[in-house]
Amino acid sequence: MKVLLTGATGLLGQAIWKFLDEEYEIIPVSLSGKNNTISCDLRDENQVAELINHYRPELIIHSAAITDVDFCEREPKLAHDVNTIGTRNLSWYGSKIHSAFIYISTDYVFDGEKNLPYTEEDEPQPINVYGISKLGGERYVSYFMEEYFIFRTSFLFGEYKDNFITMCIQKLAAKEKVTVANDQIISPTYVDDFAWALKAFLKKVRIPQTDSIYGIYHLVNQGNCSRYDLAMEVARILNYDTNSVVGVSLNQIPKDAKRPLFSALNCDKFQKFTCLPMPAWEQALNKFLFQYVKKG
Repeated sequence: MKVLLTGATGLLGQAIWKFLDEEYEIIPVSLSGKNNTISCDLRDENQVAELINHYRPELIIHSAAITDVDFCEREPKLAHDVNTIGTRNLSWYGSKIHSAFIYISTDYVFDGEKNLPYTEEDEPQPINVYGISKLGGERYVSYFMEEYFIFRTSFLFGEYKDNFITMCIQKLAAKEKVTVANDQIISPTYVDDFAWALKAFLKKVRIPQTDSIYGIYHLVNQGNCSRYDLAMEVARILNYDTNSVVGVSLNQIPKDAKRPLFSALNCDKFQKFTCLPMPAWEQALNKFLFQYVKKG
C-alpha cells in the first residue's frame, strides 16, 4: 500500500515511518524537505493538490502539526493555518482520489472538567488555541472523508526529538531543579508504542473497509499520572535525586495558554477492536529510558 506520511521529521512521524517502512511504500512529507522527505507547505492548497495528484496514495497519515501549545496561543493565525487549514487541504484532495485518511489529534480537544479518562463519545470543548485548531482539523476530516480514522493521543515522548522526558533527564543530569505541575493529569504515551499499535491496527483493517469501524479512536499508553509523578519516575529509574523534582500547582507555572487539568484518555475502544492491550505508561517509560541511556 502507498502511504503518504506528513510530519515525517516530527517526534511521532519518525516513529511511524520507522515502524511502517518495511511493509508499506512510505511517501514521507515535511515542510523542510530535510532527511530524505518531500517538501510541502500544507497551507498552500496548490502544493497539496500537486502532491496528492502526483503520488495518489491509498492512505494518508497526517501527523504534521504545530504542537507547541504556548506558541499556538501567541500565533493563533499560524496555528489555524497549519493545524486546521492544512488538514482541510489534505482531506479535501485526499477525498477526490478516494484515499483513506488517518488524522493524529490530541487530548487537548477536551476542557479537563470531567476528572475521568475521556472516551470517544465525550463532547470536545477545547480551552486553548491549539485544541481549537486540532478540533477544526478533526471536523474537516470527518466532513470530507468517507474512510477515515481520527486517533487522539496524549503527551508524547520518544527518542526522535526533544520532549518533556528528555528535558527532565537533561536538567536532572545537570543537578538543576525540575519544576512541574502536580495537579495536571495526563496519559503519557511512548511514540514507539503508538506506532507499533497503529501498525497492528492497519493489519487488522481492510482499506477500503466495508464494516462501520471508521471514526474516532483514543490511542495512548494505559494509565494516567501527573507531570510531577512522571518526572519523579524518571528520576527514580535513572537514580537521580528525587528532591530535584519540585511539584507546584499548574497555575503557578508561567504560560501563555490555559491547559486542561485532567486530559487523560480512555483507549478501551481501540483495545477491544484490535484485541491489543496497550502497555502501561510506567512500562513504556522504562523501555524508553533503557534505550535512551543505552544510546548515550
